[in-house]
Amino acid sequence: MRTFHPFVLSALMALPISETAQADVGQITVTGEASIIASPDIAIVSLGVITTGDNAVAAMAANAAEMTKVIERLKASGIADTDLQTSNLQLYPNQPRASKSLSGQEGDFTAANQLQLRVRALDQLGAILDGAISDGANSLQGVSFDLAQPRGLQDEARAAAVADAAAKAKILAEAAGVKLGKITAITDGGNLGGGVASYRMTSAKIPVEAGQITISQSVSVSFEIAE
Repeated sequence: MRTFHPFVLSALMALPISETAQADVGQITVTGEASIIASPDIAIVSLGVITTGDNAVAAMAANAAEMTKVIERLKASGIADTDLQTSNLQLYPNQPRASKSLSGQEGDFTAANQLQLRVRALDQLGAILDGAISDGANSLQGVSFDLAQPRGLQDEARAAAVADAAAKAKILAEAAGVKLGKITAITDGGNLGGGVASYRMTSAKIPVEAGQITISQSVSVSFEIAE
C-alpha cells in the first residue's frame, strides 16, 4: 500500500481547484477574408518550338536551330538570362509512314523544346510574342500575369482579413449575448490569386490585355468568451 508523507498530503489538499484542474473556456472561432485588386507588372509566358525530321538527329538539329533564333531574339528584346528557363524537352518517334514501314526504314521523329520566360516590360509583351513566333516559335502554351514583389500587398490583405475576423466575431458575440475575450489563436491560410491573359494569334503584333489580378488572404481567429 502506497503512503504519503504528512507534509506532502497537506500540500496537495491545500492546492486550489484552479491549479489542479483547468476549466474549459468557451470560444468563438471565425474566418476573416480580404481581397486587394492590383495591376500586374510581370507576365509569365510558355512558348516553344516543335520540329520533325526523318531521324532523331535531324529533328533535334532543326529544333535547335529554330530555338536558338527564338532565344537570341528574346535576349535582344531585353529579356534577361535569369528570366529564361527551359521547361520541357522531348524527342519521340512518329507513327511510321506506310511507304517507310514497307521498306523497313525508320519513321519520322518529332522534337519539342518548351521555354518559360518572364516579361517585365508589359507594354512590349505583344511585340515580344510576335517576334518569337516570327523566328520559329510555333507552340504557345499560355500567358499568365503576376506581381514581381507581392509581399507588401499580401501583408495588407492579411491585416484586413484579421480586421474582418474581429468584426465577424463581434457580431456573433452580440447575437449570442456574450462578450469577447482575448485572442487565443490565429491561423494564416491565404493565397495569391493570378490573372488570365487575353490574346489571339495574328501575323502582326499580338494584342495582349494584362487586366488585373486579385490578391486574396484568409485567416482563422479564435477568441475567448469573456465571463
